[in-house]
Amino acid sequence: MKTNTLKFSTVFLMHTLMYAGFCALALLMPFSSFTPKDIAFSLAFSGLYFFLVWFELYSRPYHHYLKNAFAVVARNLFICSVMLVALEVVYGVFRPERRLLNACFNDGLLVMFYAIMHVLQYLWITHLANLGFFRKNVILVGTYDERLPVDHLFQDIHNTKCFVGQMGFENGVWAYRPDFQSEFVPVSKGFSDFLFSRKVNELLICIDGKIPPDAIRECAAWCLENSIGYYLIPDISSLPHVFPWHRRFTEIPSIERYCPNRDSLIMISLKRILDICVSATALVFISPVFAVVAALIKREDGGPVFYVSERVGIHGKRIPFVKFRSMVINADALKNDLLQLNERPDGPLFKLTNDPRVTKIGQFIRKTSIDELPQLWNVLKGDMSLIGPRPHLPSEVEAYSDADNLRLECIPGISCLPQIYGRDSLGFRQWVDYDLVYRKEWSLGYDFRILFKTIGVVLSPVADHFHK
Repeated sequence: MKTNTLKFSTVFLMHTLMYAGFCALALLMPFSSFTPKDIAFSLAFSGLYFFLVWFELYSRPYHHYLKNAFAVVARNLFICSVMLVALEVVYGVFRPERRLLNACFNDGLLVMFYAIMHVLQYLWITHLANLGFFRKNVILVGTYDERLPVDHLFQDIHNTKCFVGQMGFENGVWAYRPDFQSEFVPVSKGFSDFLFSRKVNELLICIDGKIPPDAIRECAAWCLENSIGYYLIPDISSLPHVFPWHRRFTEIPSIERYCPNRDSLIMISLKRILDICVSATALVFISPVFAVVAALIKREDGGPVFYVSERVGIHGKRIPFVKFRSMVINADALKNDLLQLNERPDGPLFKLTNDPRVTKIGQFIRKTSIDELPQLWNVLKGDMSLIGPRPHLPSEVEAYSDADNLRLECIPGISCLPQIYGRDSLGFRQWVDYDLVYRKEWSLGYDFRILFKTIGVVLSPVADHFHK
């Protein structure tokens, strides 16, 4: 990290004291004397403070050190509390008519506001971590100096970072060992294929004399090509060992840090907030549609309203995938008899235009995509997102190549690129390739473009029906 803990703590303390001083001065004035402009200014100032603390404390890669960061927050809150009490004592000298006990009580509320704000931010980041964000299989390339706290990168949230071994350069070829006690073994596969086989999501590239510059460039190029984050860590082997460098480098010093959008806390947070707001609102407003569709499905054959299957979500997590049932009750048992009629050009995905298993109401809800609406509940829970690769069945995931597993770094979605560029006509290989493009190019703007195109795709069959 280019920013050490001292700067991190100092910036946070300055922001907190700035806000504390503003609020302490505001408490000197009776509330009745506040004008609408004063109140608007206070709210704007509070919002600015919240943003600055979020930006300096949580939005940077500090969330990898969340437990340590939270300890700094607690310490600085204690310092601010003491200083606020001291301020009140000073104010009491010049304003003896003020009651010190009441003033301290007000300041206590202020400190409680600080504490609640940071607790909520802490809980939010741990919520995202529990959903599967930030999870990385990390491999160390080169030999790191033991004075560098590389192990700090693994003191993260809920063990989201997993060390999967070390790669070195031995006799002109890449070699690997799963831990620091084992011997290096030459890599039989190519560099790229080997990393894919280990499902590596992040590289710590240590510059040392054993790895030639071309090999280091190969590592960085592989990461950039596949949108995989990396740290480029400097060589401090020539620095004197007598100096306590482990105290100087409280965090990882890096020459370069590449962080894709998928690893950005701000981008992830905005995506998750959007998912929560849209799914919760939609579930409230379309609940009458749910009731009507459920009644029609039940009336047709008396079977269950929902079809629940197990799908593979982010990082291989198994999730319940919910849809309105559009087929007969024993549809899964009948599928084997229809496999020879599969219209997909390749792979395990199955599609049959005139599938005899589809019910009458099922034809309508499939054509209008109403059968997908229950997945809004998956989005609200955090198993899925509005936009993202469609979750595949475990049997379909088994057909992935090693490189295809990169697809599982994204949280699955209700809609995706393949659904707006071919949908039922795409083969398995084309479908996965589209999802890999989405993973590499992901941004919030990209999600919005897919969302708007999805709305057009969904509404076109309805428009055609009324046109006829």
